[in-house]
Amino acid sequence: MPNIEDIEDKVKHIIEELPSEASGLDYKLYPYDIKQDKVNFLKDIIAMLNSEADIGEDKFIIIGIEDKNKYKNGIDKQTWHDDNEWQHLVEKISSKPLIYSGTVDCDDKTFGYFCISKDNTDYVYELKDKVEQKSENNKIKIISEGQAFFRQNSQNVVLFEEDRRRLLEKASILKLNYPDEERYVSVLALVGSWNEQSQGDLALIKSLLGTESNRDVKNAMAFCTGNEKTFRSNNKIWQCKVHKDLLLKSAKYITVILLEKFFEEAGKVFLENGYSKNIRRGIAESIAILGNNLQNFKNIGESIIQREIYQFENKVFRVTNWETYATSIADEFEYFGDAAPGVFLDQLERLFETKDQAFYSYLKNSKPSLERQLSEILSNLAKIEDYFSRSMRILLRLAEIKESFLQTLTGIVSPIFPQTHARWTVRTGVFKGLAKINKDLTWKALIKIINNPNPSFILISKTQYLSISAFSYSTKNERLKSIEKYVEIACTLIDNQVDRMCEMVEAVKYVPLNTEEYIIEKLNENLDELSQKDREKLWNKLQDLLLWSKKHFDENEAPIKERLEPIKKLSEQLENKLGYFDSIRLFNRKWFPLLDGEGEWKDQEKRFFDKREITIKTIYREGGLDSVIAFAKDIEDKLGAGRYLAKAINDKDLKANIENNVGEETDELIEGLVPAVEFNRLTNALSDSSDRVKAKIYACLPISNQSIEKVVKLDVESAQMYWNRVFPRFVENDISLSKYAIKNFNQYGRADKSIEILSRLIENKDQEVPKQMVIDTLKLFNKKEGSQYQFFVERLLLWLHLQKNNDDEITCIKKIEWKYLSYITGEEGCYPKYLQLELSNNPEFFVDLIRKKYEKTENADSEEKLKIHVLLNNWRKVPGLNSNGLIDIEYLNNWIIKVRELARKINLEEQAMQCLGRLLFYSPEDKKGLFINRKIADILENNRDIRTGYLQEGYTFSFCGFNGELEKEFIRKITKYHSYALQADEEGWINLAKALRNLENYFINEKNK
Repeated sequence: MPNIEDIEDKVKHIIEELPSEASGLDYKLYPYDIKQDKVNFLKDIIAMLNSEADIGEDKFIIIGIEDKNKYKNGIDKQTWHDDNEWQHLVEKISSKPLIYSGTVDCDDKTFGYFCISKDNTDYVYELKDKVEQKSENNKIKIISEGQAFFRQNSQNVVLFEEDRRRLLEKASILKLNYPDEERYVSVLALVGSWNEQSQGDLALIKSLLGTESNRDVKNAMAFCTGNEKTFRSNNKIWQCKVHKDLLLKSAKYITVILLEKFFEEAGKVFLENGYSKNIRRGIAESIAILGNNLQNFKNIGESIIQREIYQFENKVFRVTNWETYATSIADEFEYFGDAAPGVFLDQLERLFETKDQAFYSYLKNSKPSLERQLSEILSNLAKIEDYFSRSMRILLRLAEIKESFLQTLTGIVSPIFPQTHARWTVRTGVFKGLAKINKDLTWKALIKIINNPNPSFILISKTQYLSISAFSYSTKNERLKSIEKYVEIACTLIDNQVDRMCEMVEAVKYVPLNTEEYIIEKLNENLDELSQKDREKLWNKLQDLLLWSKKHFDENEAPIKERLEPIKKLSEQLENKLGYFDSIRLFNRKWFPLLDGEGEWKDQEKRFFDKREITIKTIYREGGLDSVIAFAKDIEDKLGAGRYLAKAINDKDLKANIENNVGEETDELIEGLVPAVEFNRLTNALSDSSDRVKAKIYACLPISNQSIEKVVKLDVESAQMYWNRVFPRFVENDISLSKYAIKNFNQYGRADKSIEILSRLIENKDQEVPKQMVIDTLKLFNKKEGSQYQFFVERLLLWLHLQKNNDDEITCIKKIEWKYLSYITGEEGCYPKYLQLELSNNPEFFVDLIRKKYEKTENADSEEKLKIHVLLNNWRKVPGLNSNGLIDIEYLNNWIIKVRELARKINLEEQAMQCLGRLLFYSPEDKKGLFINRKIADILENNRDIRTGYLQEGYTFSFCGFNGELEKEFIRKITKYHSYALQADEEGWINLAKALRNLENYFINEKNK
């Protein structure tokens, strides 16, 4: 029991100093009325007891002081109740707390107090019994049984479940009552997390405990078991619940000898095998906590900790097998950066200075995990001005190996919202140094920044233990100055390269007028060295910019006119052959941006296409066919030029062009010309041509009855050439013509074209599609990459599923489903219908798939295993389930008995039952409103393996959305599984209820992450 005189001295000190109200201090002007104010009194006491910020400290309620202006009013001593009355009232709190009450005299006045002792550690405090009171105006106040409160600053707040868990975790580090607890706590706090089944982990703990006895390690594990509020365990994997708090509380127990031993063992953990990933993570966290809280370890000294971290990281970064090493520790890299930023950057710089081949080789072929971690760490370190320049330099060196690191680099220095505390002069100036390392990458980075000053992607990551304050938007002046500086540096890197000059033209859209004039001036300086082709390219870019300005702004407005003037002058300098440049530009493949923007869209298109037609007709009239062919070599849209040539070309040139330009690969000009020529005129031009030439020309046409009449007259070899070249475009909507084309495409190995035609026919529901032709085509088609083929296959399979199929047809469709299992995504409502039915109807088939899935042979077919995995994972048809949603439980039980019998013979009963459990996760609700069919619930209740599979499927979770939506989804799942568990309890399914609570707790943990 504490000394009452000490308590009263503390109370007097508070009255003299009058500190502001806080979570551990409350002022009241008048004493509580024990009858009228018992609800308020109990609320105040419970809230003080649960004050999270003052765990381990005495809390006080001082009576007789006005809380706002801190006026010392004092109290009438006669109104103060005896301590026994208060003690009787606090017995309604569970567990009964240690509360001391009394009065003190100070400044010639009397004040009351309640001291809530720091020895109250039986968290969480709540009301044991319901309490009611009627106020003077007959209003009833109630506190319900189990209700709890806590202090948030100087206010009482209701304690919810999340607050309860947090309070228990934080308070748990005070409850260490075990022999040798100081030694155990200091060691286990340094280890942070470990796997009790790992011999390496246990050996490390034994070494840190300084013992040769395994019994001491067992005692340490028993100590953890007895302190479950401080340590948590799941399948023998232990971790400190609040690692940082526990390690800092243990600081006074950690000696220099223990620390040096810890770092010696840490080096082994990261450089040798035999340790769990759990202990790796725990030790990495501890190193980061040590590095960022040096002042807490006064009995060791800051320099000793810094020395140990330096030696540890120096050792860790000198590995020779980065592929094995970095893959295993990628997730811990962030802690190394947090622990000692300067040391971390030193080590990375050393890797580049020494051109460490192991590191270079690994990074070139690495998976995204290490790349992501390095990006996050370096972007975090760049936030601190002292580490900014070095972090940027390392990111550039990393980009030399993998250019994707440039995205991180540019995001850090976004002119509008920079992710660093470095001043704008430092942010821009660093690029002068980067250009000396790598001009090309520095140029790419600068252009990304200038042409996208407000990027949609900025890597915003949070450090685990390194403290970094928040950022703010740049001021307008800083933003303009930084963009101007970036442009200035970029212009020094143009080096007469036309592509860079074009990118600088694009930058004009994003910079102020004075910066635009600077860009134009620098472009002028680089013109003399450009070739004619490069001048054309730059001129085109300037025309794009002028057209863009015309569409977005009024050119007659003074500010816009002023901005366009220098661009027009530069364009004029390049217009030595304006007509030629302009004509080539007309035939860009991306012609939409070339529309003039005046009037309706159709009118703009017509003016543009008329201009194209006039251009081709003029070239043909003035220079003949040879001029058009020469012109076509310089343009992008040769097909378009061919279409316009068809309107101008004479019969003699048409015949000559066909004969002279049909090689192995048909010229694009011909491909555009031929479909635009009237059919009879074309056949006349081909009258003297060979069958081979005719086949190539007819293949440029859409498939029509007219063209097929000509094709059937060709020799066999030429006909085959036609079907190998023609594309499935049709003039007529003729089912007979489509069937004829499918037959020939299939015959000549082009079933991919056949499924395209069949897909279109099915979409047009007026056409009657032959079922056998669909089956035959799907048999012939060899899977190709591309989402369109996947779409076609799914559409055709879905169509087959909707037909009335006989047994032979179903057998064929099952083979097709198996062939295309990796194609079937379900997005079109398509699934392997008949294979799933076979699983539900045929236990032998199911067990055979289980056997193949788990078969371990050198010649195992990986594609077949993938198909089995896809089929079983997407199986949703519970055996015995009918179309009305009812389950024939006798059928299901017989199916399970047969599967058990067959699977037991091949030692795969456990795997088979778990697979069934994953299926039963999707069983329908009970017709009477229960979340699951009762008979299936009985099966889950009585079979552990099936229940395990059910749980595994419940853990499977994927979600796309923003963080707020993700949290709502977690809350929805937590609520759902909590409700299901209660329903299971009410039905007496104890095992099932436990499994559902495991799911609930899993999503609670995921949400908290």
